[in-house]
Amino acid sequence: MSTDREVDSAIYQAIVGSLMYAATSTRPEIAYSVAALCRYNAKPYTTHLMAAKRVLRYLKGTSDVGLVFSGKSKSIENTDVLVGYTDSDFAGDRADRKSQGGFIFHAYGGPIDWQSKKQLLVATSTTEAEYVACSEATRKARCLIQLHKDVTGELVSPPIYCDSNGALKNIWSGVSSAKTKHIDIRFHDSRELHAEGIVKFAYVSTDENLADIMTKPLAPERHQRLVEGMGLGRAEGMGLRKC
Repeated sequence: MSTDREVDSAIYQAIVGSLMYAATSTRPEIAYSVAALCRYNAKPYTTHLMAAKRVLRYLKGTSDVGLVFSGKSKSIENTDVLVGYTDSDFAGDRADRKSQGGFIFHAYGGPIDWQSKKQLLVATSTTEAEYVACSEATRKARCLIQLHKDVTGELVSPPIYCDSNGALKNIWSGVSSAKTKHIDIRFHDSRELHAEGIVKFAYVSTDENLADIMTKPLAPERHQRLVEGMGLGRAEGMGLRKC
């Protein structure tokens, strides 16, 4: 007999709301977990409350970790001021078979913007799910490019790294195959901006894709490696500024 039962939604929502503040402010590594917890705000059960408390315990155990801006680029080539990573799972939600997409952007050695969000449409392939995630990252890149220009007066063309050869092939070539002709036109902005040189899509291996942490639960070792890679650390004793 199952012991899972419904719990007080007000308590659950208060916990998730607090986690959401951390996830959107200084702790990008919990963005996927919080996005998953938010799906059960209306009718949470004990398993959901236990999961939320587990994230709280993780934050308590890593309370000295924050965003560290070292001034060093996080780009693979180590030359770009602004750099993005994008990723998606495929049909990860068993209830509606929608995919979870995510991105993370770096500037001056630390993450400045990130997102973990379930896609609105049901993708029919991994390529489509990744292509939609690229589109989401492209729209954010346009905002960050303009913000960077307003602040510094410099116009940058950030690289955006993706680990899907299928999605990149469609962006680079600008030609739809029989398997991708059905993709809605509103997701083709990645092609246009790449062709115009406003952003530069490039391949990155899955092991080096920092956005992987935004789309799925990971093994502890890989989770920790990506946390360090995205610019989270203990600043004390390093002569660095932590946010």
